Formats: sequence, structure tokens, C-alpha cells
Amino acid sequence: MTGDVSLKVMLSLNSSVRDFASLLNKCRRERSLLQALQLHDIFLNEEVLDIHGSRLISILIELGGTRHARNIFDKMVDPQVHSWDALIVAYVKHHEPKHALSLYLQMHRNRNNSICLSDYAVVALLKACASLKDVQTGYVLHMKAVHVGLLESNTYVGCSMIDMYAKCGFISTAHEVFKSLATQDTVCWNALLAGFSEQGCSKEALETFVKMQQTGVPGDVVTYLCGLKACGNRGNISMGKQIHAEVVRKGLESDLTICNILVDMYARCGLLLTAMAVFQKLPSPEIVSANTLLGGLLEGGRFREALAFFQGMQENGMVSTMITYIFILKACSGGGALAKGQEIHAEIVTQGLEREQQVGSSLIDMYSKCGLLFDAHSVLQKSANRSIASWSALIAGYIEFGHGKEALDCFWHMKREGISPDAFAFSCALKACGSMKAATGGEGLHAEIIKKGLEKEALVGNTLVSMYANLGFLSTAQHLFDMLSACDMVALNALIICYYEKGCAEQVIRCFGQMHIKGIPLNLITVIFCLKACCSTGSIMKGKEIHGMAVQAGLEQDNYVGNALVDLYVKFLLLSEAQQVFDGLQERDIISWTSLMGGYSMLGESNNVFFMFECMKEEGIKPNSTTFVHVLNVCNHTGLVKESQVYFEAMREEYSVTPELDHYTCIIDLLARVGNLEKTFTMIMKIPVIPDLVLWHIILAACRKWNNVELGQFAFEHAIKLNEQAAATYTYMFDIYTAVGMHESARRIEKLRMENQT
Repeated sequence: MTGDVSLKVMLSLNSSVRDFASLLNKCRRERSLLQALQLHDIFLNEEVLDIHGSRLISILIELGGTRHARNIFDKMVDPQVHSWDALIVAYVKHHEPKHALSLYLQMHRNRNNSICLSDYAVVALLKACASLKDVQTGYVLHMKAVHVGLLESNTYVGCSMIDMYAKCGFISTAHEVFKSLATQDTVCWNALLAGFSEQGCSKEALETFVKMQQTGVPGDVVTYLCGLKACGNRGNISMGKQIHAEVVRKGLESDLTICNILVDMYARCGLLLTAMAVFQKLPSPEIVSANTLLGGLLEGGRFREALAFFQGMQENGMVSTMITYIFILKACSGGGALAKGQEIHAEIVTQGLEREQQVGSSLIDMYSKCGLLFDAHSVLQKSANRSIASWSALIAGYIEFGHGKEALDCFWHMKREGISPDAFAFSCALKACGSMKAATGGEGLHAEIIKKGLEKEALVGNTLVSMYANLGFLSTAQHLFDMLSACDMVALNALIICYYEKGCAEQVIRCFGQMHIKGIPLNLITVIFCLKACCSTGSIMKGKEIHGMAVQAGLEQDNYVGNALVDLYVKFLLLSEAQQVFDGLQERDIISWTSLMGGYSMLGESNNVFFMFECMKEEGIKPNSTTFVHVLNVCNHTGLVKESQVYFEAMREEYSVTPELDHYTCIIDLLARVGNLEKTFTMIMKIPVIPDLVLWHIILAACRKWNNVELGQFAFEHAIKLNEQAAATYTYMFDIYTAVGMHESARRIEKLRMENQT
């Protein structure tokens, strides 16, 4: 303190220039910011400023007093060039790029165009431009650098120029700068590689990496990092392995950053065992590498492996980070590991991380996907800062488990808290409106979406189509679908299903055509409903076309698709094609068996029907009601009375299938046609269901054939009770009376017909 006072006293006198120089040297030597600041206060009021100001600026910058250095700088009439340089570099070094560029612009406003900044100041300014994405100022610097020959004389200026253009998104210009450089060393190549990599141009990054090797320029850690990252993004495992081998040859495999990117690259390419092997070779595995591997496992949908790996991390004493917890909660969600998720939740609470937004959102997502919506809501309520992600996770959970009302309640609650919905939140709310048939709410949301300019968002647009389709507003749904530039299969299928349910089979086929135009991949639902539509429209050629596409897409083996194909060919009586599809099915269920049996039944091929019935039983498939309709139908058409009785009894006794009207109709029709009218009458009296008009007409036809007046009269009385205007009923009875010579009764029937049909 005494030294400070004496310093002030000395400087209050009329000190010489040599005294000031000595004190400045003392400040720098002793690294005393306090003394430098005292000199700063005095210099602001002394004429000695123009002599020693530049030195004081340098000292203040060295000692961390950049703001005070700027005060001295602004007081100077004509600062020296190295003061401009020093301040610009200091601003960039301390992450204040705006101040650096502002100072550069001030230099031009003060008409200091004659000032020639140093190479390192130009490099700093280019970094500032890159940070602020200020490509215009960067271009000005580029032109000046070309004018004074900096690009030829200083490699770092050229590299910084490449980096600046790349970070501003002008990657082609960055490439042009690279090609213009007289010397292209490792640093220059790395700048271009990093530029391609950061802009997601993985293909160009790999091409650049190959060219760099071909020119013989040696690579370093940065080179291999960029190359491996590009391989991971492109899924180019062959090139990735080559780079890995080179890394090993150069002894860089122990570099932690390299190891992390290797783990990430192999994980992204699906070689998780190799990624694990790289991780295990690390002498002291760090959490960054572990998290990278965890992320790779999750990206590949390997939830169980991720949980097992996390268990190993804990057993090895590795301390989890927030990212670790977020990843493992995602694994619990995907793998349905609720107990583990609850255990992790307890650990998160212990670590004091529960209120972190990302962690809270992950917890809500985990509980929501596991169906514990009350727990998910509880986590949300405890969150200090409820984010859009947290609310959306809960809303999505309610939607997933069919709680549309609760989902909408959450949506409106979120809005009341001042959180503006994003595309995903709107999408969830629209799904809720669709599931609840809440047309008014859906249209209100649509209006708000239009105001926010989100209607063209792919997720929102497709959900709007699905919602309007579910609400039955097909014209609106179709209009929105036609307007979408990026359609998904969910929206397409919603349209297709709704059209099919409303009997608009032609529109279903039209939607199938739009699928190709809009680049939507073929999927199970599309195939199934389009095949059903082909049955309705009689479009066998379109059906065969869809069949071919299903084969190419590998969907033919799916049970539902296979059944739809069998049904299509059966409907058109193309039994050989139906049989071929049936034979190719990996798993044949009751639907596929019964459908093909129905086809053979329609053609009267009783042997095939009976053979399939026995084969079906051998495969352990239990016959159902429809199966017995087909079996009894062929018995009927081929006159197999005894066999029909055996199957009819087996249906009830052996397979516990309750006979329905169709079954009784087959048996009664057969008995009636062979003339066993007594048994026919007995079965009619015992039938537990109400006979329909078809059944009474069957009996009337038999009575006409066998001249049975009594049973005919009985059938006639029941038939006209069902429909007194059916002409066939009167015709049958008229013929019965006429055949036995009861002409008066026949005339009475004709009179009754005319009275009832007028």
C-alpha cells in the first residue's frame, strides 16, 4: 500500500518521460494490475499519454484489463498500429467478437485506411466474422488480404479465411480460397475438412480426405477426427476402418478424442461390438467415451444392451453425468424397464438433478411411455422450469394411452403458463381432437397453426390430414394432403382407411397412386387396404400390381398382407394364385385357411375343402364358425347328408362352436332337397335362432318339389310375416297348390299376392 501511495506522489510531480517508462517497466515486471490501473487514471489526464499510451495499452491487455486499455486507446489522438492489433486480438481472445469488429469499423471511419493491420490481427478479425456469421465484413477482409498479398505470405490467414467462409455457410467459396493458396499444408487441409464436416457435407469431407492423402500431405489428429466423423455420418465403414488402421500406425489410438470419435463412428455404422472393443481398450475410460457408446446403442435401438452397459459403468465406479442419465432414461423408455427407470429416478433426486429441464423431460417421457401417467404428471408439477419438451412428453403419453381429454387439458394448461406450443405439441393436440372426434377444437387449433405459420411443417401438416380424416372431413383432409410437400405414411393411411370405411374404394386406389408421386414408401396398412379396395372395385390387375410391389418390398410374408392377397385371389376365383400365396406364408392362421377353403367351396371342390380342413387341424388351428359354413356348404352342394350331420355335431361337441343361422341353412337345405322333410321340420322347430326369408324359401322350394302342402303352408305363414310383399313366397305356394290340384287355394294365394303388392 505504501508503494502505491509513493507511486501516486511521484506521478503527481512533474515527472520525466524516463520516470514514466521506468514505472511502466515495473508494472510489467511485477505483473501488477493495480499499479497499471493507477497509471491508467493518471494517463487519462496527462500529456504523456501519446508517448507512453501504447505501452500502457499493451500492459493492461497482458494483465487482463482490456476495458481500461480501451479507455487509454480512445483518449489517444493517433494510436499506433500495434495498439489496434493488440485490442482487436484481445477482444477476440476474450470472446467479444462484436467489439473487435466494431473497432475495425472505427478504424475505417477515422480514415485510417493507411493502417496496415498485422497478420495475427487479420486472423483474429476473421475468427470474429466466423463467430458472428458476418460474411460481408469477412469478404472485405478477404479482398484486403488479397490486395496486400497476405494469402500468399501467411498460411494462417488463408486457413482462417477458409474457416470463416465455411462457418458462414459459404462452403464453395471456402473451397475456392483453399484452391487459390500457394501453399496447402496440413492446417489448410484441416480447415477445409472441418468446414465440410461442420456443414454436414460428409461426402465432400471424405473426398477431401482422400485427396489430401493422395497429395502426400501428412494428417494429424484433426484430420482423422474429421475423416472419422464423416464416415460415421455417411455409414462408410470401409473408409472408417482404413482411417482407424492409419490412426493405429501413427500411434494416435490412445488419444481420447480419437477414441471417442472411433466409438461414435462404429456405433453409427451399427458395429456396436467393435465400438465396445475400442472403448474397452482405453486405459482409463472416461464418461465422454461411455456416453458416446451409450448414444450409439440407443440410436441403434439396442435398449437392453444400453442398460447392461450402464450397469457395467456403475460397477466400474464411473460417475454418471446429466447426459448419462438422459440416455439411460431413454433406454428405460424404449426397453420398458420401468423398475430400472424408477431406480435411476431415485439416483437423480440424490444427485439434485431432478429439476434440470432436460432430465425432467426425460423422466416424464420415461414414465409416460411406461404408462405411469400420474408419476409423469407428478414430475412435471415438481419441475421449477417446465419446458415445452416436458409438457409435450406428457401430452404424447396421454395420447399414446388413449386419454385424449387429459392430453388437451395439458395442452391448454401449458398455454396458460405462457409456453408457446411448437410443432410437436400442436401435433399431439390435433391427434387428441381426432381421437375424441372434437371437430370444433381441431378447427380452432388449425386456425392458430395458420397464424403461427406452422401449417407447412411436415409433422403438423400430416397430423392435420390424419385429424380431418378421422373426423370424417375427407374433402378437407384430401385438400391438405394434396398441398403437402413432404407427406408421411400415417397421413396417407388415415386417408385410405377413412375412404375405405365410407365405401369410396376408387379413392383408395387414387391415394395409392399418390403414394408414388409423393415418395411415400410402401407399408403394411397401405397394401392391406388397397388390396381390399381392389376386391370392391373388381380391379384384379391393380391388385396384381400391388402384389408385385409387396413382394419387392418384402411385405408378402406378413400374415395380414398374405391373408389380404389370398382373399383377393379367392374373390376373383383365381384359386391357383391364392394357393401359391397361401403356400408361401410362414405362418398360416385361421383367416388364411378359411379364406382359401371358401374359394374351393365356391367352386364346389369338396375334396380340397375336406383336405384343407384336416390339414388345418393337424397344424393346430382350431376351426371357427366360418370354417364350418364352408364345410357344410360343400356337403350341401354335393349331397353328403351323413357327412354334414357328422360335421354339424363335431362343430358343437368337439369344437364348442355354437351353430348360427348359416349352419342351419346349409343342413336344412340339404335335408329338404333330398326329400327328408320330416327331419327338416324337426330341425326348423328346434332352431335357436329366428329363420330368415331365405330359409323359408328353401323349405317352400322343397315342398314344391316334393308336393308337401302341410309343411309348405307352415313355411308360407312364417315367410309372409317377415315380408308380405316378397313375390317369390306367393309363387312357391301357388305352385304347391296347383301341383296337387288345389286350384281354389291357388287362386286365393294369387288374390292375396295382388292385395299385398298393390
